[in-house]
Amino acid sequence: DRVYGIDIFNKVPIEKRFLIDHHDRNRQELEVLSQNKFINPKSCSTCEIIASFLLNKKHKISNDIMYNLYLGMASDTFCFQRSVTSDSLRIANILVSDKQERNNIKDKLLKMNLEQEKLYKLIKENKRFEKDGIRMFNLSVPIEMGDITKLLKHPSFDSLTAPIESCPISIFIIEIENNYFIKFKKIDNCDIDILKLAIACNGGGHSNRCAGRFYKTSYDEVIKKIINEYGNITKGK
Repeated sequence: DRVYGIDIFNKVPIEKRFLIDHHDRNRQELEVLSQNKFINPKSCSTCEIIASFLLNKKHKISNDIMYNLYLGMASDTFCFQRSVTSDSLRIANILVSDKQERNNIKDKLLKMNLEQEKLYKLIKENKRFEKDGIRMFNLSVPIEMGDITKLLKHPSFDSLTAPIESCPISIFIIEIENNYFIKFKKIDNCDIDILKLAIACNGGGHSNRCAGRFYKTSYDEVIKKIINEYGNITKGK
């Protein structure tokens, strides 16, 4: 729904719609038959859910598909550095059993390409909200760069915009022509419910990493909405 739009999704006959996701919040707007829903927030990625389904059903999976499912799991977890379970690792090792090949994939994923380097240098930090325990970052993306989802998967983006002890929450705002995609993160011992914040910003996700979005607005309006909602959530803490 975030990539193609709900209008296109709704044009597909309902019996042919499938919802596969490792996020379990804010999916009420998607009309899907119950037997076509595969949602598991314990999975590290959507690719893990697909791989688990195929393996459990004992489907024959081609090497190419196994490789790409592994790649999806690796890219969504920064090479299995976060949000993984023992089951995630077990499935990953089935998909790509050769250790050297896994290391080769890791090396490729950790290498920044030219487009990623351009984006990385455009990120700016807004220190205005440090007193509130928030690290704030923003990135204005030239429209000609197109879909930057894959470019932002690199671990360097995650480490640069990560929360720290003195600022347990980080907010990364990405702007593309007055449309905003917002990433929320917090450290493990922070008790502030950032998922509520993401949902208030038209998003959802995990309890410690989630996202929101706004369309056709301004940076100032996005900041205002986030800070107002943050104040409501932290009131009394």
